[in-house]
Amino acid sequence: MDLEVSNSLGNFTKLIPKLDAEVRIR
Repeated sequence: MDLEVSNSLGNFTKLIPKLDAEVRIR
């Protein structure tokens, strides 16, 4: 797997909890 792809996937998985928290707050 490309390093860039792996990095973006890591960032995406980090964003999921933030998005989930925002949705729950609303």
